[in-house]
Amino acid sequence: MAIVETLKRMFTADERVVYRCDGCGETFDVGADVDDPSCSACGGTEVRQINRI
Repeated sequence: MAIVETLKRMFTADERVVYRCDGCGETFDVGADVDDPSCSACGGTEVRQINRI
């Protein structure tokens, strides 16, 4: 499985994911490898993905 992880990192290294917080409405971006994003403004964990950049 190491080769799968290596390939995944190659293609997602620069990718960012934009989220919107359900609690406060703030938008923020995190790395594609983050499993549990949380709002940078209020710390909320109920967020929705809105874009990949």
